[in-house]
Amino acid sequence: MRPQLCVTVAAATMAELRQQRDAVADADLVELRLDLVSDPSVAGALEGRRRPVILTCRAAWEGGGFKGSEEERKGILAEALALGAEYVDVEWRAHFDDLVASTGGRRIVLSSHDFHSVPMDLSARVHAMRSTGAEVVKVAAVATSLSDCIPLLELGERSGPDSRLVLIAMGFIGPPRVGLIDELELALTPRGAVEVDANKMTSRPGVFAAGDIERGQSLVVWAIADGRRAAACVDSYLREPS
Repeated sequence: MRPQLCVTVAAATMAELRQQRDAVADADLVELRLDLVSDPSVAGALEGRRRPVILTCRAAWEGGGFKGSEEERKGILAEALALGAEYVDVEWRAHFDDLVASTGGRRIVLSSHDFHSVPMDLSARVHAMRSTGAEVVKVAAVATSLSDCIPLLELGERSGPDSRLVLIAMGFIGPPRVGLIDELELALTPRGAVEVDANKMTSRPGVFAAGDIERGQSLVVWAIADGRRAAACVDSYLREPS
């Protein structure tokens, strides 16, 4: 089985999501993030697709943006399977065992995300996830150093290329410092991100930062939220009497 390239698209509305979906080129699959749209529609996401998709509706407790109940989220995933989505991403911690069993594990990407570190129980976790019968198992974990990648590499080598196992090491070594960061002499965190206060202001008054540059490597839902927060803080700052 050859490696496949998956492109993730996210948008605020279904119309924008479909537009971005159709604009993807040179990819084998497209992941559609329904948890980030204001008007999620499974049928709308799947209709007219030009390539296979992975439909994701990520829970907030797993780094996603879905604001409804777990039953509502489960219903969206079940509908996606019923309408023929090539793959549906289901969080391992959600314990949607009946959903996985409904297809005998076929078309299920069972996922686990750790935004703090590579889990100590990595091998046992993958074994437990595989025991569900899910067609694909995916584990994404934050690596704060190159050595953190070793357990993932070793597990991948032991599993082999046909194991349908996806292992992702997420990391962040800080934004490029040549340019504004150096010129403005902005303070940095120990991990190399730009340091900000509760109002998203940097160590230099009147200069604000938001997203990965100050949070570190993260998800698009947090980048959107940070951007909105920063914009509101900038507006308040500019309205203050000088």
